[in-house]
Amino acid sequence: MKYDLKNPMITSVTHTGFVVPDVMAIAKEYCDAYGIGPWKFYEMKETDFESAEYYGKPVSIGLKIAMCDFSNISFELIQPVGNQGVFAQFLQKHGPGLHHLAVSTVNSLEEALKVVKSTGAPIVQTLSTRTGERYVFTDHLESLGTCLELAELPKGRKLPKPIGVYPDGPEVAKYGFSTKNPMITRIKQLAFVVNDRVKVAKEFYDFYGVGPWFFHQIDHKSDIKIVHNGKPVEIEIKSISCNDTNPWYEYIQPLDTFSNYGTYLRDSGPGLHHICVETANKYEEAINIMEREGKVATQTSILEGIEKGAHMNHLDTLGCYFELVFCDKDFVPPIQDMYPPGSKPAKPTCLKKVF
Repeated sequence: MKYDLKNPMITSVTHTGFVVPDVMAIAKEYCDAYGIGPWKFYEMKETDFESAEYYGKPVSIGLKIAMCDFSNISFELIQPVGNQGVFAQFLQKHGPGLHHLAVSTVNSLEEALKVVKSTGAPIVQTLSTRTGERYVFTDHLESLGTCLELAELPKGRKLPKPIGVYPDGPEVAKYGFSTKNPMITRIKQLAFVVNDRVKVAKEFYDFYGVGPWFFHQIDHKSDIKIVHNGKPVEIEIKSISCNDTNPWYEYIQPLDTFSNYGTYLRDSGPGLHHICVETANKYEEAINIMEREGKVATQTSILEGIEKGAHMNHLDTLGCYFELVFCDKDFVPPIQDMYPPGSKPAKPTCLKKVF
């Protein structure tokens, strides 16, 4: 079956799955400082799985999980117990970071797997629980910078009672923000760095009907001034964006090795580079709070009279940056091309909430 914009195979991203060394510590940090929460904690022991296979071979795994339904996206933090399976291997190889996007599809798990296999993506892990859930993780790290999670869930399935919640009492609210009044109010965009932006657009659209994708380029001839680790740099990147989704998705192909994008790709390979967030406070205040939390700005950008941004370093906790942006007027980089041809972009949105 051919999927397209009117009939996509992937209909939504249900959650983002981050692998971390300590789910409680990360959940507590982001709740106390920024009001991201509340979090529910679960534990899956080896005996909770009917079967678990890693590249087709049985493995023994256990997981500690924290879940948070936040604004327009759901976060899942996964702490592997033991050293077997895809999550433990990811943590050992990459450190903390986004491991997968869990997606909903219009077809059955078996039909969806046929489509995914046709892209050449291998199945890295399968999990079957004793309560009837099936999970399959497919490896798209080289092409899309992430794995995909496909699931088959029993009808009427409900999550088990959590083993704990946070906050479970009065909130810390270090800077006056709480889960009812968070500093970070919305996830605007997920931005990945990849080796080939064209391959990303074609895989998402040709196989899954996800798009449309718009092609952009920024280089030393543009009016954007970039400072990386305190030094002015002339970057050159190609990117694609899909802004018909919520949040938006951007895939960046750096053509240099010294910008924030180029060094990330060089050192870590393809993956989630930054999460663009809207905040309840002013741009400078948001930067100040993150810096007080040890999340310093490693790259800043200024497009005179239009936009300025900062990449705050959250590599030690979530393996990515948080991007803070202020723009004074609606702005979208010039569109070079589009895929599929003839597509129309959604109306640009200015991030005025961070001013």
